[in-house]
Amino acid sequence: MKKIHNWKNHKIQVFSRAVAKHLWCTVSLGVVIDGNKMYQSPDSFRIKGSIKFEIEEDGNAIQCQLISIPPSSVIYSRYKLVVGNSDIYQGGVRAENWYILYGLMTILCVYFVSTVIT
Repeated sequence: MKKIHNWKNHKIQVFSRAVAKHLWCTVSLGVVIDGNKMYQSPDSFRIKGSIKFEIEEDGNAIQCQLISIPPSSVIYSRYKLVVGNSDIYQGGVRAENWYILYGLMTILCVYFVSTVIT
């Protein structure tokens, strides 16, 4: 699920996705600016990370940052959104494909239960 934030005339979308590493337990955060510029965290395991990006405002590039706040999970990843030197939002987002982890866990549980019963 995406969270949408408005700053001046800009729309900032924050999203999270489960990544196919460590049994789909790794989370990648991303930012989409005004529907066309996308920035995403690397697909690697980190306790805390950040994504640096910029927004064009009146011909100036405003430095921005999305900072993850531990602990993060597929269910809910907390973050802080910083534009310029101001924190404009602190909250969380659920991974768009959170169901993959639970589907995988269900299949594994059914498999193990069926092997124990037979």
